Amino acid sequence: SHLAAPCRSDLRYAPVSPAGRPQPPDPNLEGGPPHRGRPLATAVIIGSVGAAIAYQVGPPTIVATFDFAYVGFAAIWGFVFFAEVPGAVTVAGMILIVVAGLLVTRRSQDR
Repeated sequence: SHLAAPCRSDLRYAPVSPAGRPQPPDPNLEGGPPHRGRPLATAVIIGSVGAAIAYQVGPPTIVATFDFAYVGFAAIWGFVFFAEVPGAVTVAGMILIVVAGLLVTRRSQDR
């Protein structure tokens, strides 16, 4: 784990090695173009507004059930981009979400 020490040049915090020597800033986290995070921010805003509209328009029980679909997508993208293999608990949780979604959908169709 990294400790943090103030950087005199710009008052930000820089990682410090366990021996106490300052480390150079990570180029993946700092120093990029200011527009670097805009696509992600735009996607988050669109998703949040879409979810709010879905809760207002659709039946909340169905929307809430499928709102948790992000867990499955997170596991898929983790595998695709980072070669992460979902654990048994993650897979069991995804199965429970799918089953709950199917039960809620079936129940609402019976009404």
